[in-house]
Amino acid sequence: MSLRARAVVARVIGAPVTVEEITVQAPRPGEVTLRLHACGVCHSDLSATNGTIAYPLPLVLGHEGAGVNRMAVVFGCGGFGLNAIQGCAIAGARMMVAADTAGAKLELAQRLGATHLFNVIGETQVGKAL
Repeated sequence: MSLRARAVVARVIGAPVTVEEITVQAPRPGEVTLRLHACGVCHSDLSATNGTIAYPLPLVLGHEGAGVNRMAVVFGCGGFGLNAIQGCAIAGARMMVAADTAGAKLELAQRLGATHLFNVIGETQVGKAL
């Protein structure tokens, strides 16, 4: 079963991005679908849209996101992700899982309120591991 979602999409290097409705595939074995309430576009995304980092197009931007409830999972502990963790703490999330590939970012996430840390390096089925 596929879902519909709004996304920021880059279709041409150096051209303005657009907000579009996209189809999101159903999760495969070992994957999960999360409802995101906010998603940030960071410098890595900018580098992909201007050609500094090579990614195939079209490209959906925003690899750092957060959904706030009693439990929050934040993928990517860059600027937006760390702000999301702080927001989750303020909103009263009881469990906050921070996922990233950088140990130093995960340590900072913990100092800012993350209750659980998950280094995804080497994980092929992140959803299952969570």
